[in-house]
Amino acid sequence: RIESILHLELGEYARSLGGKASLAVEEFSRALYRMAYTLISNMGRDPSGEIADVIAEYRRSGLRAGDVLDVLDVKKQVLISAFETAKLVVRTKEMLYKHKIKVKIGGKSIRG
Repeated sequence: RIESILHLELGEYARSLGGKASLAVEEFSRALYRMAYTLISNMGRDPSGEIADVIAEYRRSGLRAGDVLDVLDVKKQVLISAFETAKLVVRTKEMLYKHKIKVKIGGKSIRG
């Protein structure tokens, strides 16, 4: 459920930015929405309705919504690690491009 709230907050934050940063934050927000959607769907519930309910409750109270306690610290660390990994991949690609290095991954050649 925390993913739904993060999706909402990051979406609003993305609108305050400009350029590529806005697009990157918005895409990360969408990824969080897809995570929430998939998790709720796998529980056999209506994802759209559940997410809407969580967001509505959050907007009303500003506090945790629902009867499920999220393992916030674990999810927070997973999201931080995912973001840091994505940054590392982008930096690596930029370095390969800058130095025009050729790398072979999975049988495919990638030239920087």
